[in-house]
Amino acid sequence: SEQKNDNRDLIDNNEAQGIQDHQIEQMRQVGTHGSVIVDKLIENSSTFGQKTEFSKAKYIAKKQMKYQQRCRIVRCTPYSICEAVFSNRPRQLLNMREDTLGQILSHSNISAGCQVLVYEQCMGVITGALAWRMGGYGKILSIYDSQQPSFLEMIIIAVRYDPTATLLGLLPLLAPSSPFVVYCEYIEPLTECFMELQKKKLAINLRLSDTWMREYQVLPGRTHPSMNMTQSGGFILTGTKL
Repeated sequence: SEQKNDNRDLIDNNEAQGIQDHQIEQMRQVGTHGSVIVDKLIENSSTFGQKTEFSKAKYIAKKQMKYQQRCRIVRCTPYSICEAVFSNRPRQLLNMREDTLGQILSHSNISAGCQVLVYEQCMGVITGALAWRMGGYGKILSIYDSQQPSFLEMIIIAVRYDPTATLLGLLPLLAPSSPFVVYCEYIEPLTECFMELQKKKLAINLRLSDTWMREYQVLPGRTHPSMNMTQSGGFILTGTKL
């Protein structure tokens, strides 16, 4: 439908709102419901009626976020945990997004009954995701202190340090024809690792990739990509040991 109003004559000079901050604070102190405060702000805004429908919706949503805070309970899954941690502390996950975590699980071919070695520095998110996927069946090893090599079915690495040295040190523990996955937030260390594995003929099906994700806002008349998105979710090196 055609918009009757536009925002061309609106000036953001902080004088459009008739209610002062101390009045809002008084309403909050006496326990006034957030919806009432939002309604009061709309009533006392001299420019609200001149805004477009989209601008009105954004204005209301912004005030509701401030005065009508909501809590949404979400079931804890590897996806939701990774998403929550990444949104606040991405460096703790080496900038690993939830879609990258899904790629790691997919390439590692993890399933119930597997025996997997994990070396990660991502707050245990990958280890927890593996345990969730295995459903209580199998073994997840993080430390090896035996004299006899126990051949593993897969290796997953996500570290800040040299992935090449780490993978080459752990490959002897991996059974032939078994997959491995190496995650790094930068492409250069994985490129070096790729070349080293290829040079020494230690693996086949080598693939170096990054996972790309675009989130869309889907609303009538205003569907567009999210305005705040990360540039990269890290890089993944996968392969099969010879």
